[in-house]
Amino acid sequence: MRRMTLLTVLALVALIAAPTLAKDMAKTSWRVQDTQMGGRDLAEGFETAVPPAGWTVETPSGHGGETTWFQGDESAYAGTYSAQVNYDEALVPQDCRLSFEYTIAENEDHLNFWVSASAYWLTNYTLKVLVDEDEVFDLAAEYGEENWIFELMDIDLSAYLGDTVTITFQYLGTDGAALYLDEVGVNAGADVPPPPEAPENDTCDGAIVIAPGAFDLAGDLTAANDDYDPGSGGCTGYAAAGNDAVYAVHLEPGDRLTATYTNVADGSLYLISDCADPVGSCVAGADDTVGGQDEVIDFTNEGDAAMDLYLVVDCYGSGNGGTYTLVGVLEGTVPVEATSWTSLKSSFR
Repeated sequence: MRRMTLLTVLALVALIAAPTLAKDMAKTSWRVQDTQMGGRDLAEGFETAVPPAGWTVETPSGHGGETTWFQGDESAYAGTYSAQVNYDEALVPQDCRLSFEYTIAENEDHLNFWVSASAYWLTNYTLKVLVDEDEVFDLAAEYGEENWIFELMDIDLSAYLGDTVTITFQYLGTDGAALYLDEVGVNAGADVPPPPEAPENDTCDGAIVIAPGAFDLAGDLTAANDDYDPGSGGCTGYAAAGNDAVYAVHLEPGDRLTATYTNVADGSLYLISDCADPVGSCVAGADDTVGGQDEVIDFTNEGDAAMDLYLVVDCYGSGNGGTYTLVGVLEGTVPVEATSWTSLKSSFR
């Protein structure tokens, strides 16, 4: 990791990046549901408004609407909202400023915040932090190499002890990309818990085996990653850029699987035989409804050989993923040689 002076990147949320060239799509593969700002002297999560009380938005470049700072729910580190700026498709240079005043005191001399951006497009835009007229941070120089990952930044402001200063988050760029700012604090240093661990069945290697008979499962994709995608126009008809999890299903000839998947987000459900090639190996899929509604698969192994398949519960939109249910019936039998869960699961390796 690069060595930094005023800035120390205290934590990097290791999440999956969005497609390299995507400019209008966030990629947040987990989202804290309860605020982690306890103990901060300034604690702003932008859940009420942008600008919140006591803050100002100024746009010397003349931009408005969603091409300057606004309250967005497309991607957030915590809660529902973040402060967001979208790039100007007309390619007019942007200078968008979100500011607040603060008196820097002992034990209140660090500015910390979470920010998500496109690493690829940071050649065209950046986020700068100004203390009065002093530039103390440039995101283009400090952000990691992954796209759309929330990183925690911490800036030492001890040089301003005793001063009442204006702190400004300045979006600058031409033909850039979206940017998301969340959980701004001023304290003695950032102290934020690590992100939750991904679920056991985040990938095919940890797939949970569905046993023959009726099943009634539930889960949460909030901390999951975006590992698989059936592809645009594939077996579901749509790409699935959201978080996903995996279940394993063994089907002898004639066995039938019916599954109903319901996610609070816009769900996508599909069966694949090769996790390295979800597009080419998909045998059945469903993405027919929107958030909160059922996606249903009804698949029968009509061949002469057994099939080891992976049932992927996914989401259409990038960054989407929350609690879900997966219910259905596997009308089949455990193969004779699979006398234990271990041996059954080993057939999927």
